[in-house]
Amino acid sequence: AVPHQGNLFGVDGQLDAIDDRLLAASVRDGQLWTAHNISVNFSGVSPGDRNGSRWYEIDVSSGAPELTQAGTLFDTAVTNPRFYWVPTIAVSGQGHAAIGASASGVTERINAATAARLAGDSLGALQGPTLYTASTFSYNPAGDPGPTRRWGNYSSASVDPSDDMTMWPIQQ
Repeated sequence: AVPHQGNLFGVDGQLDAIDDRLLAASVRDGQLWTAHNISVNFSGVSPGDRNGSRWYEIDVSSGAPELTQAGTLFDTAVTNPRFYWVPTIAVSGQGHAAIGASASGVTERINAATAARLAGDSLGALQGPTLYTASTFSYNPAGDPGPTRRWGNYSSASVDPSDDMTMWPIQQ
């Protein structure tokens, strides 16, 4: 379950992080890119007390799939961490990647976040995340009393076909 600022219903008002299945896999130049939820701690090690978004690049160009790299978008805060869940990842023609995910925490309202990975970064590395929404509203729908609330079941990250460079992470 994912906490969020403004939750009026305690545990029953927390958000459903869904599960840890791989989401929205895509193949580009013989590389499969995909991401999923994972429980991690403040150092990114599983299991833990928060949700992170783990992503993978898997070489599927010849024979058996082989892991090229993997990384995790997570918060290093010891207390009151931000949770990241329902992630997807896309890669541009230049080899840069963007991961999009839902984000919230005990002291944060629900928002959408993105983090970039530049082609020249160390394997598994991500640039720092950015929230690209700035919610000022609490999420307490009367029609969804819990035990955990549905939020952001879908995510999409895509590359703009007009330039093969601009990436669009979208959270439900």
